[in-house]
Amino acid sequence: MRILHFVVLIGLLPGIYCVSVPYPPLDSGPVLASVAILYVCAVCIVIGAPLDGGVTAKYVAISLSPWLIAALFLANGAFDRSGEVLHQTTVVESHYYLHGWTIVVVQSWRPGRGNESLYVKTWLLDKRGFYLEGEPLTVGVKSGALAMPWISRISRNGRMSSDRVTGSRARISNLRYGCKVAYIPPLRWCKSTRKMLLV
Repeated sequence: MRILHFVVLIGLLPGIYCVSVPYPPLDSGPVLASVAILYVCAVCIVIGAPLDGGVTAKYVAISLSPWLIAALFLANGAFDRSGEVLHQTTVVESHYYLHGWTIVVVQSWRPGRGNESLYVKTWLLDKRGFYLEGEPLTVGVKSGALAMPWISRISRNGRMSSDRVTGSRARISNLRYGCKVAYIPPLRWCKSTRKMLLV
């Protein structure tokens, strides 16, 4: 049973990676929440099993469930041969988190929905920068080999007018795990005053 403990605990890493990074689903928020709940249930069942008990097919299947979920989402994107559908939209707001997630809220292109939350995994020294309020974006969506739509691209259509940018002030509201950023003005370091000044 100890080897199954190891298998189910390590399964979280490929599960999160395959669900969120290579082929992120369109509804990433609910999907990630569902995967997390299933993972917690699998860990509780396997860890709660008696160590002196025999290894049964039931516990093997539960231990491999995080890996199977990761393979499912990986196959959904890797074997997708559908055409990419591009949607023009606009940034409503964006949330930046210290653990590497950027949630970009945009105007929805789907009927009956006001906004779409796009989960973007960012890494150290990421060069994409901030997503500004009102900035036009192009979102590419594919239907998925297993009928689970996923985001194939998020690209900028251009920059906002200079009047919109230079006339804005930073609007940042602290959240529990991150911040919401509408626009951050350009700053420079002044050696004499040792302060950050607006450019």
